[in-house]
Amino acid sequence: MNQLRPFRIEFTDRAIADLRERLNGARWPSPLPGQADFDATLRLLARDWARFDWAPWQARLNALAHLRGVVEGGEVHAAVLAGPWGEQRPALLLLPAAAGAFFDRLDLAERLTRTDGGAPAFDVVLASLPGTGYSERLEGTPTPAATARRLHAYMGALGYGRFQVQGDGYGAVVAATLVEASGGAVTSRSGGMEAAGAALPPSQAYALLDSPVGMLAWWLAERGAPPEAEREACLASATWCWLTGSAVVASGLGRG
Repeated sequence: MNQLRPFRIEFTDRAIADLRERLNGARWPSPLPGQADFDATLRLLARDWARFDWAPWQARLNALAHLRGVVEGGEVHAAVLAGPWGEQRPALLLLPAAAGAFFDRLDLAERLTRTDGGAPAFDVVLASLPGTGYSERLEGTPTPAATARRLHAYMGALGYGRFQVQGDGYGAVVAATLVEASGGAVTSRSGGMEAAGAALPPSQAYALLDSPVGMLAWWLAERGAPPEAEREACLASATWCWLTGSAVVASGLGRG
């Protein structure tokens, strides 16, 4: 594990202020035919996002153990939730959807680290897909096979020769590929859902990186409107996606 190093998440106040300024100064078009509900939801989310407080989420995330390092030619970042007794337990790799953040399943991960009613407890690894968050993008086309190889190598660097994997959206596609290519070393944990969105034109990358409302529109189309109880967590995920510039790569995953 010597190639992996501790890591902390630090976004400046200026970066947060810039996000709010862009949201508050957004130029809104008239709703397109048949898009009134989508437009109303997007405007409501953008309003709430401009008021969203990232600081408590950053503090919560930095209470986790983050490890980042070069494997298979590129840096990978993940949070590792290990057992309280200082010994390895069965490991589970959780992978997010493309329009997501490594911590989207944090509540689940925290529950899985605890023994509950006799159920086995896990060491849980919450990884950012290559090209998103603080995981470096792959060379060439980011195929599920190449993504799976890099993440498998990362788990090996952590010391997990055998583990389970579960993913959402494109993360589920990668998880299935990882299991198939592992020769039995990796098994699937049910619960993820495979899905891939529609292809986006290359010009869309400029809007995703420069306009938080443009990014939020893509994010909403990919994920759907969040239930009220999940709104804050979803806005934290969108904030992560914006501040790390993840949407440019994420919007093309699974479409090549």
